[in-house]
Amino acid sequence: MKKFTESNKWEDSWFRKLKPHEKILWVWLLDKCDHAGIIEPDMELATFHIGYQYSNDNLDVFSDRLVKIDSNKCFIPKYIPFQYGSLSKECKAHNPVFASLEKHNIDATNLQYKGYPKGIDTLQYKDKDKDKDNTKNKSKGTEQEFVEFAKELGLTSNDGVYLFAHFEESDWKRGKDPVKDWKAAMRKWKAAGWLPSQKNCITTKSPRPINEPLKYQQNGNKQRGYGAND
Repeated sequence: MKKFTESNKWEDSWFRKLKPHEKILWVWLLDKCDHAGIIEPDMELATFHIGYQYSNDNLDVFSDRLVKIDSNKCFIPKYIPFQYGSLSKECKAHNPVFASLEKHNIDATNLQYKGYPKGIDTLQYKDKDKDKDNTKNKSKGTEQEFVEFAKELGLTSNDGVYLFAHFEESDWKRGKDPVKDWKAAMRKWKAAGWLPSQKNCITTKSPRPINEPLKYQQNGNKQRGYGAND
């Protein structure tokens, strides 16, 4: 039986943290499971194929991705959405999947995922539309959030309102690139001194306090009074 494999698993943080013999065992489970992602792990056979002495205890590391359905068999829930996208009883190629799910009393209606292109990461199922929305929402803040964060940075409320209006006007883009992190952008604007309160700030000498006595110094034959800041 031919199967799709996820080449990007080598970049997946969960997979990277596995020990070498665990990585191979996980790939072996994906290769040896049936059409629905169901397998009765034969650790003696895995030992023979891989050349490492395995026991059932080695399966514990996959506990969040491998579900026990009885004393001997396990189910890989993310296998189906990766291999098929969405299931349809009108598709003959999906018949073995439905047959296996029914045989093991797994409710197929809970596996009707929205169709996605082949190649979804088997090890970490990702709803691409949801991730896209989350990224979009993360890049945008509300005007109130801008104001509050401006205050956290020691800026004025007007600085937050100004920067929010600026990003709204530019459709949340910096040049051709979208704003990925508005908080980081505000920090950059502050560091560069681009915000209104920074541009309008005029540094002047502080006036002499009213109660501070005048001091005098000799200047030839003339004397003049001067304050501490003269």
